[in-house]
Amino acid sequence: MSINIFEDDLVLFVRLNGSISYGELTHFVAQYNTFPVDVNLFTDRCSKFVKSGGFLTLSNVLPIEKYSSAIDSLFINRFSVLEHIISTLNSSGFEELYKSLVNSINLRHHLEKLLQLSLDINGGYVPLPILEDLVKRLPKINTSTTIVLIKIFLVMGKFEHAKICYNISIGEKGINYNSSYGEIFVHNAIKRLEKNITLSIENVYPLYMEQKIDFSKDGSTDLIMGLAHELFLVSQFDDCLHVVKDLVSICQRKRCWVSLYYGYFLEILCLGMKNRFESAYGRYRLYSMLSYTTKNMQHILDVAIVVVSIWCCAQDRIDREVVRRVENFNVDNNDNIFQKVYTIYSKMLLEANKEVFSVRKFIKLERKLIYVYQHNQVSESWNIPDFSSVYELANLRSKNLKVPILIQESFVTNFYQESIRNYINHNDSFTTLPIFFVGLNKTINNHMSNDLTSIDFSKLTKKELEVLDLLRRGYSYSDVCTFLSISINTVKSHAYSIYKKLKISGRNDLIRYF
Repeated sequence: MSINIFEDDLVLFVRLNGSISYGELTHFVAQYNTFPVDVNLFTDRCSKFVKSGGFLTLSNVLPIEKYSSAIDSLFINRFSVLEHIISTLNSSGFEELYKSLVNSINLRHHLEKLLQLSLDINGGYVPLPILEDLVKRLPKINTSTTIVLIKIFLVMGKFEHAKICYNISIGEKGINYNSSYGEIFVHNAIKRLEKNITLSIENVYPLYMEQKIDFSKDGSTDLIMGLAHELFLVSQFDDCLHVVKDLVSICQRKRCWVSLYYGYFLEILCLGMKNRFESAYGRYRLYSMLSYTTKNMQHILDVAIVVVSIWCCAQDRIDREVVRRVENFNVDNNDNIFQKVYTIYSKMLLEANKEVFSVRKFIKLERKLIYVYQHNQVSESWNIPDFSSVYELANLRSKNLKVPILIQESFVTNFYQESIRNYINHNDSFTTLPIFFVGLNKTINNHMSNDLTSIDFSKLTKKELEVLDLLRRGYSYSDVCTFLSISINTVKSHAYSIYKKLKISGRNDLIRYF
């Protein structure tokens, strides 16, 4: 590689990004692992400048239109460098690159690659203004680009947006023998959201078992990963492991990163479901060492092994640094709904299994997850959860209940809607259950049924019932004051009356029994 190529790439990056910090420069340079001496001198000079408080800026840099041939070259024959640049760009830099593509007739055909790379490398992150602009351009965008756009909306939990794009691009003509794998994948995903049906198991699995899937075609890895996802949803863990094992090597060769790291995630969870912690941990360590492991990929691997360690009662077997990374991960800065929900779920498990259980911290997680559901339009496919049993869990750890097993069973039974399994088994289903810890509620209620028979709630006033509902969920007296806009003395008075009327000793009994 010549110094000119390296400098051209760096100048193009700065032109897109607006500037480059020392951290971004270090990440950018890492792509060029065989440096001639002059490249090292050049980067060292840049590093010293940035370290001193400065930034490489747009001074003496040409307008973006002058770089069309360089951008074209990246998309055609320098794909690995393009991957690296996209993974390093900030939001404004990504928008600048997008504008250069849509405003140039010569570069417009690269738009699909840009979106696919964003999906693979950045976990589906695309700045919102770009997504809004793409929706407006739908009639002018080809079907394959629209398919990638729908995938991004699905990853972000923007299901209404995904449905709109689907209806415009595919809805009327539907799926037939001439449909691409990408179209079939999107069709199956949308129908699962709308009707809770698993078309991949019904239609794709037989083709997969008969080795009739052509993995040389675009979209084949997404199609089979969608199949693995559905197998996991219906608790067919052996079948899921079989599919994922075959698919991972194909994803590695084809550089299908989003399907790859989701495959890793499913593999670790399936092994955990089968109580094979050593195998799960071995896979986690292997996948964490791979050179192409991005921050997003590493995080979802961390989440998987933390969840599995709790399921398998092996929390002490994993590095404390892994737990710390999960606990400190800021879901507010992540647009991937899949990562958000699983991250919060793992934090819930960690909090519920601490020696000292913090109700206040758990309430924060509860509020955050409910906000994620409501803000990301996921209520139609994933139910709003009931958290009351989590507080019961914290107070029942001394009851000799096998808590990790109960958590695991609850996840399998209720994390996804029961109607999916009923559909597979040809059973009618008119109800859906909340996803988190419902199994715990059932088990705990069996332990508590004898204690509850003598309790008469009709003695409580309307205000006392409101106070009871908040207290039994673990809210403090001061929290109740805030929610009900009453003084703390009034709360204590209501609480005392509740305890007396229900013949219980205090708040601990409220949390235990109700």
